[in-house]
Amino acid sequence: MRVSRSFYQVLQIDPEAEPDVIEVVYRRLARKYHPDVSAETDAAQRMMELNAAYEVLRDPLRRARYDREIARRQVNPEPEGRWAGEPEPSDDAEWAGCHRHPGFGAVATCSDCGTGLCAYCARLFQPATCTDCLLRWAGHRRLRLAMPAVGLLGLVAVGYVAWTWLLHLVLGFDPSAWLLLGLAYWTGSLFFGIRGARELTPESETIVSGFIGCLLGPFFAPVLVGRSLWEYRRLHRLEAVARTG
Repeated sequence: MRVSRSFYQVLQIDPEAEPDVIEVVYRRLARKYHPDVSAETDAAQRMMELNAAYEVLRDPLRRARYDREIARRQVNPEPEGRWAGEPEPSDDAEWAGCHRHPGFGAVATCSDCGTGLCAYCARLFQPATCTDCLLRWAGHRRLRLAMPAVGLLGLVAVGYVAWTWLLHLVLGFDPSAWLLLGLAYWTGSLFFGIRGARELTPESETIVSGFIGCLLGPFFAPVLVGRSLWEYRRLHRLEAVARTG
């Protein structure tokens, strides 16, 4: 038998509480009793009660109807069987559940696909996104973030071969490996230098950006590659949260 408690008692708030108070209290209790994070034996039951209460009290129209029902039940009490004061579900009230935790009411929707998210899932990412959409986005983003590092290595390798061919076979010089490596790195960093110059001086002409890129390419390349690798690391953390959160 369910405990005879009103929705206000479930959320531990005053019947005159403002909507923002209801929101804050619900999220605090959801963090405490969600089965994924709570060690309480009755966490699932408590979470279901919290979701049921929040679904009604967060909607002004449903809350007003609920308050009228409570007042009527206080005058004409009915046998227990539901939460005290809980109105009969109407046919036009559709209950939306969380896509990852069936049985828990949705308090938000995924900004990409629109699927329902419970309070716990809605807190994982901002803007609210379901784990499926996050992992799909991360898969595309991971490739883009890895391209600068892979591209720099490839350009340096191509430059090393090109400078070896030009100096040794065409001009007849016998340069050291360090000189070849330095020239290869300089030519391989030109693309990153031009890109960095355009970020610093977006309104400059192409010739100016190219000149700046030739001079500062060796310095821009590690900065841009390091930034991509840092974002890659953050993306990996997001994926870990999406899989285990």
